[in-house]
Amino acid sequence: MENKNLTLTSKTDAPPLLGGGQEARYNQSNIKRSDFPKDFIFGGATSAYQVEGGWAQDGKGMSNWDYFTQMQPAKIADGSNGCVAIDQYNKFKEDVALMKKVGMDSYRFSIAWARILPGGKLCYGVNREGIKYYNDLIDALLEEGIIPYATIFHWDIPQSLDQEYGGFLSPEIVKDFSNFAEVCFWEFGDRVKYWTTLNEPWAFCLQGYAFGSFPPAAVDIYRQKFQAHQGGQIGITNVSCWYEPLTDTQADRDAASRALDFMLGWFLAPIVTGEYPQSMRKMVGSRLPQFTREEMKLVKGSYDFLGINHYTTNYVSNEPSNPGTPPNYSTDTQCRYSSNQGANVKGYFIWSMFDNFELAAGYTSRFGIIYVDYKNGLYTRYPKNSAIWWMNFLDKKTTISLKRQAQENDEGSGSVKKARKH
Repeated sequence: MENKNLTLTSKTDAPPLLGGGQEARYNQSNIKRSDFPKDFIFGGATSAYQVEGGWAQDGKGMSNWDYFTQMQPAKIADGSNGCVAIDQYNKFKEDVALMKKVGMDSYRFSIAWARILPGGKLCYGVNREGIKYYNDLIDALLEEGIIPYATIFHWDIPQSLDQEYGGFLSPEIVKDFSNFAEVCFWEFGDRVKYWTTLNEPWAFCLQGYAFGSFPPAAVDIYRQKFQAHQGGQIGITNVSCWYEPLTDTQADRDAASRALDFMLGWFLAPIVTGEYPQSMRKMVGSRLPQFTREEMKLVKGSYDFLGINHYTTNYVSNEPSNPGTPPNYSTDTQCRYSSNQGANVKGYFIWSMFDNFELAAGYTSRFGIIYVDYKNGLYTRYPKNSAIWWMNFLDKKTTISLKRQAQENDEGSGSVKKARKH
């Protein structure tokens, strides 16, 4: 593999505590900012539907998540939705100021397709209010010295495209996705220099469709029309666990390798080699779509950097009685990150910067280093102890107040029980 840049996102709250209370001491002896290169990026990450809110504000169209959560609230753990989320659409300046105080170098956010193209297609018109919002967000980030990393698709497709042709189940999506991406490049590319085409396509396909689809045309458009004069980079963010063989047998070692192929290799191998992993081709056979020669040429090498979202490690054992399906996994209780020697790792993004609407979990899970009060109607932000740890780790001297009500703790009390609609 080429030694291209790699960025990582990890779902995390805080390293182990040595003491309790607001003045808690943290074990910082084993890791510090100076252990990393000066140009190493530390940032926070979110996605549009999970934080923005403003679901029908200023001309935005309905997305698949707007429709799904409002029509089927029982699918969400607390019956809630992201119609308001944490109201970042109206509070982005406050959020950017918090990122600056914590000391983040960068912010990875996604652009809501339905906010830019409310009807899904370019022919139905561009929403200038949506363009203005992202222009204002990007400018606010740059004014604070925070590098914008923009994701073009983080699972929220215009509902009209889902209804018209099934969204990513149809090859028709390629043209519409490409047009949306081109609008983003044209409007924001003079300031955004790091683009991610898709976020976690593995999770999107399996959880939403159980079907794989890869629209690489956006990369081709960027490289042909924008990259030379804008000077940016474009890549993809995949998700992957690490897999350890349950035993030292060759069968379990092979099973661990297959597991990695079926999670990471599924979407990484085509853009590196032009083909799916050999183990997938062998096991899935004719059910696995075949790339044409033109598609292989288009897909191979279609990245300047790679993003990896890493959450945990799994033990894997071989299942000889059912060789036609992926192996069974037993989840490891430890989440660990290890950087291979020689890997060109350039940055690390926390998921997430703020508590947010965690999709199927609703507001019952709080991964943010910034606490959001959903109860008071103001969506007040409070730094958690984990935010203070990050400040200390990044050697920032800024003081942030930890004042908040006693029942509001890092682990996430006060979840929203009912859907909120505008």
